[in-house]
Amino acid sequence: MNEQVLEFTTRTLDEIAQAPPDEPAFANLDDHVWILNGRAIALRRLGRTDEALAELHRAAQLAEAGEQNVSQALNLGAFHCSLGRPDDALRAIDVVGAMSGYGRMVENGVRHCAALQTGDRGAARKALAYLREHRGDGELSYVEALLREGDLDTAAERVKALLSSSEHRGRTLRWMQQYVRPAPLPGDVATRAARETLLARTDVREAIDAVGRIGEYTLYLEESMD
Repeated sequence: MNEQVLEFTTRTLDEIAQAPPDEPAFANLDDHVWILNGRAIALRRLGRTDEALAELHRAAQLAEAGEQNVSQALNLGAFHCSLGRPDDALRAIDVVGAMSGYGRMVENGVRHCAALQTGDRGAARKALAYLREHRGDGELSYVEALLREGDLDTAAERVKALLSSSEHRGRTLRWMQQYVRPAPLPGDVATRAARETLLARTDVREAIDAVGRIGEYTLYLEESMD
């Protein structure tokens, strides 16, 4: 329903823009940046990559709940990495300040991606070490970094451990579902292939079968540009 997302967000953003400053269109505008974020996702899925990037740039310039917009800066950095633009990715995230533990995981995921794309193995090792040490703040961010590294054995051990945990099982199974996705952007081709290889491994399939199932679905509900 990407076209419907564009119609809805266009109408909503027009209402916000046209409202006088002393009479905002909505009582709570904190989600303004997420409307732009959702619009960017729809545009990316429609193959309108430049427009998606412009919307993320626009969102990153706005405040989030009255404070620095960390979320869209990180999403912008991740999108630049997906496009194979590591220098732009690092510039996008270098503006962020204080953030949650999960935010730091996303930040270091972007740094790891950018370092691999530029061939900076030292920076890649540093970022991966952070992700490994703090994986409790974002387990799947660490798994995705392992896929970027091509370390499928360690990635398999991590997802099997997560599947055995009642705390992490649900989110891990959701991450494993074969939702319909657009073709990968240049920076994601190898990682997408590594993920498919991971999910096809016998030991991983056995771990999945022991606790649940994965299948193919037409909807992908995560807030992801993938």
